[in-house]
Amino acid sequence: MIERLQGQRAIAMRDVRLGHGRRGDRRPVVVALFQHISYWAAVERLYHALACRDDIEFVVVALDSPVDVRSGSTADFLVSQGVAPHDPAWLLENVDDVDLVLLDNPYDEVRPYQYQATQLAQQGIRLAAVPYGNNAIAGELMEKLLWDLPLQRFAWRYYLPERAQRGLFARHCATGDEPVRVLGSAKHDRIVDPRPGPVAKRLRMQAGSRPVVLYNPHFRVGAGGWSTFDRYIDPLLEHFSSRDDLVLVVRPHFRLFSTLIQLGAGVLESRLRDAAARQDNIIIDEAPDYVDAFAVADAMISDLSSLANEFHLTGKPLLYLHRADGPGPTAEDQCFQVVDRAGSWAEVETFLSDVASRSRGVVATSKARAGAAGRRLVDGLASQRIADDMASSLRRELGLAVRESDTELVTTSSTSLPAHAELVAAGAVHPSRPVVTSRLRPHSVPPPRGPVPGRGTGHLGATARREPVLTARQAIVVQSAARRRELEDSVVLTSFKGKGAGCNPAAIARELERSQHPSKRYWVVQDWDNPVPAGCQPLLLDSQEHHERIARARFVVDNETMPLALERRPGQLLLQTWHGTPLKKLRFDLHEVVPRSQSTLASLQRDAELWDVMLSPNPHTTEVLRRGFRFSGRILESGYPRNDVLADPGLRRQHGAAARAALGISGHSQVVLYAPTWRDDAMLSGRSGRQQVAQPSLDMDGLTSALGPDLVVLVRGHRFVGHLPESSGGPRVLDVSDYPDMADLLAAADVLVTDYSSSFFDFALTGRPMIFYAYDLDKYRDQVRGHYFPMEEVVPGPLVARPEEVTELLLDLPSWTPHFTDRYRTFVEDFAPWDDGGASRRVVEALFADS
Repeated sequence: MIERLQGQRAIAMRDVRLGHGRRGDRRPVVVALFQHISYWAAVERLYHALACRDDIEFVVVALDSPVDVRSGSTADFLVSQGVAPHDPAWLLENVDDVDLVLLDNPYDEVRPYQYQATQLAQQGIRLAAVPYGNNAIAGELMEKLLWDLPLQRFAWRYYLPERAQRGLFARHCATGDEPVRVLGSAKHDRIVDPRPGPVAKRLRMQAGSRPVVLYNPHFRVGAGGWSTFDRYIDPLLEHFSSRDDLVLVVRPHFRLFSTLIQLGAGVLESRLRDAAARQDNIIIDEAPDYVDAFAVADAMISDLSSLANEFHLTGKPLLYLHRADGPGPTAEDQCFQVVDRAGSWAEVETFLSDVASRSRGVVATSKARAGAAGRRLVDGLASQRIADDMASSLRRELGLAVRESDTELVTTSSTSLPAHAELVAAGAVHPSRPVVTSRLRPHSVPPPRGPVPGRGTGHLGATARREPVLTARQAIVVQSAARRRELEDSVVLTSFKGKGAGCNPAAIARELERSQHPSKRYWVVQDWDNPVPAGCQPLLLDSQEHHERIARARFVVDNETMPLALERRPGQLLLQTWHGTPLKKLRFDLHEVVPRSQSTLASLQRDAELWDVMLSPNPHTTEVLRRGFRFSGRILESGYPRNDVLADPGLRRQHGAAARAALGISGHSQVVLYAPTWRDDAMLSGRSGRQQVAQPSLDMDGLTSALGPDLVVLVRGHRFVGHLPESSGGPRVLDVSDYPDMADLLAAADVLVTDYSSSFFDFALTGRPMIFYAYDLDKYRDQVRGHYFPMEEVVPGPLVARPEEVTELLLDLPSWTPHFTDRYRTFVEDFAPWDDGGASRRVVEALFADS
């Protein structure tokens, strides 16, 4: 406690000496001292979150590690990740300008003297730390190694992932838990959104369709340790050498092989490398980042390790390799206390046989899933919370203004995070976002790994900062200036205002790439890490470059309203593809059901007058475009490009199989896609944008129970709604609201359950059964939106109003589907007459041939 008080006194004296509280609205300088390459996972997302703030100056300093030397210099590694680091001397030269140093590990003994926590604290510099992982190992040795270290004694902020870790900190550190903030782990953000890289592709190519088991051995072998490498590597190699239906990926701790050599056991490494050279189902993964191995692995066997804690959050099967002579896990640990454990080779062999007998991608054992679901604060937002707390607390202490957007969810006196329900109430987390999610994209996503060509640089290099969003007035000025310059042979494509990589614009982009169209292509994204079709460069929505490019592009393609500042210029073609065959009334036709203001109607008219061409998949849609949109320009009625994937049997199989694989669904599973539309009368506006209040949903528990273990239900919320309200149903119910392209999900589904969504027009091309769960049909048709035709007379499937009716129909498909054969055929003839798999080609040939 004395050391902490000394550190606080040094900070106060330094602030007075440098006049920090009297220097105006300056930007405090936060320096991240990055040393261990293997610790990149703990800080990557946090660095990006800090770099994206405009109220602090964020700098990364590269410091080489004496123990983590397998991948070259730390600076070279950071550059490979799109980060432009400073050398260590910069920190010493600018120490009076530095307000906070963020350290990536607590061990002073691995840092040069001038950069040790004690020395920095004595100069009055605030210190913050984000530990690499959960301290899950019990025993006196670990208490000495992990707790009451100088950094923990002097820390101004020490960010921990869970309340259990805070308890350990309070128990073992003389300072108590005053500096601790429990805001989740930046590493865990990567579990919500793993973003695997090229190593995952290489591992998957070598593994093929075989299940993959990831082995994660620690380096502390021998007496008193907890590594099982010396005990299990030989039987593992023998086991995998005798079978080729299972793949072993060994991801050793970066200090394991050097430790073996020191102990005179280097022959174990040689045996492993020899086996990997002989056997294609034995792989050694020594890449700096483990997220690729996690993405490929179907199960893990592991010693006591923080990586096992993270793998546990994926919900995939995990076997803890326990050593009776080792320390064992702490009582507070939430992973090793609940997952399956093995203390002998026979138990390991049983686990491997169980994994091999499964279809690849089965989500989890009940133990693993139950344990993962109990973990808190895994919502993809931890990095943002930590950055918000760090920056706002620092500015507050320095007497500087604090952002209004930095909420008081976590104040400077907080020591834990509110529960999920409290975060929802405060508007910080979407109410339908599960605490633990699967492989899909989170709501709040940091910038991408690696540089983005053509971006401005900051302390993090090219990917550091998101360009500012232009106001409407600024956008008009930028576009007006850009229109004075010549048109470019370029295409700017946008789908749902940059939220995805699907629908008609994506299909057109794919065809432009396939046909080797000479134009330069840009895809508008809301965040740098959004998926982008092949051949396209990302363009950040409402950035200056976005408005410059769209004003100079020869072709502009969109499936919703186009930017307000856009004006058509000679030689430019603006293509409006729209995004579905309409059942519900649109635009001016909707005005007949729900009157709209004159300003709204004027805006709709201005929008329609801007377009040169609209796409239509059928005569019905063409009529709606003329009347409901009041569009008088050219309508190209030649089928929907997005439906090529569904109309072509080969593409449908390919895209459906790929979607199933990405979601971890086996080939023999029956997939039901539940895709309701949004409700105009049930939308609320809040800090997170428009959200739909809870509406009746399917009975997922009854559905999965009745239809048996081979059923998988995919739940897709409308883009205006996002994630649907949480429902149970267990691991066989997957929220796919963030999946990039709806067409792939339709291709993967065996049955569609919907209401008034235009997706059923597209799904009809598969010929598969549809059920219409229209619980509010009368109200929706007569008061909310209106319909263009009577559903009960036209749609090719039964209409029901109760969830149990949906379950009954799914249980007895053969008894009712023949009754809709004639109606199904008529429906396809009426609403998909041109969808033959070639719509994208026809659109490109008709509109882009003269480039």
